[in-house]
Amino acid sequence: MRARIIFHGTGPAFFHNPGCPCVRCQPPSLPDPPTVTALAELLSWSRQAHTAASLILEEDGAIVDHTLIDCGMGVVQNLATLPTPARGSIPQRVLLTHGHLDHIAGLDSLLVSLRLGFKAGDIQATQPWPLPIYATSRTWCERVGANPKNPTEHGIFHYLEKVLRHIDITAAAFDRAPITLHPALTVQPIPVEHYLDSVHYLFTFWPSGAIGTGQPRRIALCWDLAAYPAGRSSDVWQGIALDPRHGWLADQLAGVDFLAIESTTWRSTNPGHIGFTGPSLRYKQDHDAYGVVDLLHAWQPRLVRIVHYDGWDDRLNAQGEWSHGEDVRMNRDPAYGPVTDEDLRRALRAAVPHGQEIDVATPGELVTIE
Repeated sequence: MRARIIFHGTGPAFFHNPGCPCVRCQPPSLPDPPTVTALAELLSWSRQAHTAASLILEEDGAIVDHTLIDCGMGVVQNLATLPTPARGSIPQRVLLTHGHLDHIAGLDSLLVSLRLGFKAGDIQATQPWPLPIYATSRTWCERVGANPKNPTEHGIFHYLEKVLRHIDITAAAFDRAPITLHPALTVQPIPVEHYLDSVHYLFTFWPSGAIGTGQPRRIALCWDLAAYPAGRSSDVWQGIALDPRHGWLADQLAGVDFLAIESTTWRSTNPGHIGFTGPSLRYKQDHDAYGVVDLLHAWQPRLVRIVHYDGWDDRLNAQGEWSHGEDVRMNRDPAYGPVTDEDLRRALRAAVPHGQEIDVATPGELVTIE
């Protein structure tokens, strides 16, 4: 068996903001006549969707299992149209990292598509239904589905409760207990400080086809991160202490085969998200604060993709003032962070340990783990 990770949305790198004059927000220019490569770059540039990925297992070229991780806007459309092995494949479950709209808003589109498919007879009876949604209790009750403790403060999709089945992963995150998704695949939810009870996901896959048989492969999807819980009172995961450079968490992520990790900006200019070179502003004063580059040095993953990168806050200068107008349009000063895709790629490769493969994830990208 082999595992395939397909990105349906990545944030994406250098989010394109209406009205912004900077070089990041300008579409790639097409040569005359346009080349296949240039057209592919333009498609990737325009095919924006919120951060999400599929993890599919293949056996003899056929998909035998499909997990969708997050489902924001644009994700279902990309899942249906991007030319990847997951195209047209129906997820057997959805794993949610947290309840922000850019990670759950596409659930409505997905469920409409599935209900139409069932009605038309296009979907096999073996497809799990209601659709299993793996999420922490707070993510489900306060952001997604019904809230039995407070019905007046239910989640956004409570009206779809008949076609959604919540699988609560809170205890697994607290107890550090893996969950079996398939006879060859488990997932460990990892508590994260970001919003409510956010989690990351560490998948362990056995190419042999059986858990515990042969050499496993590990795949970590770690987007939307301010810091890992440190037992401080501000943590949404009260009392949990996870040091990504020592102890259990460091051991879990050391040497992973594939890591997708967020870096919203190059510098640390956002309170809710980690920067590549430094910590979230919320934890900048912590004596043990870290940026993404520190985690890459500590974990030494074999293959890395950066997701959720917009670089918008890098427009803040050293005095905390926004740059405007011509200063933005002409800015190519890397002192405030990379300003183009290629600048970002060069900066990433220069920052990581020698031999570590790193790049910016793109919608439709396929990574194979065997």
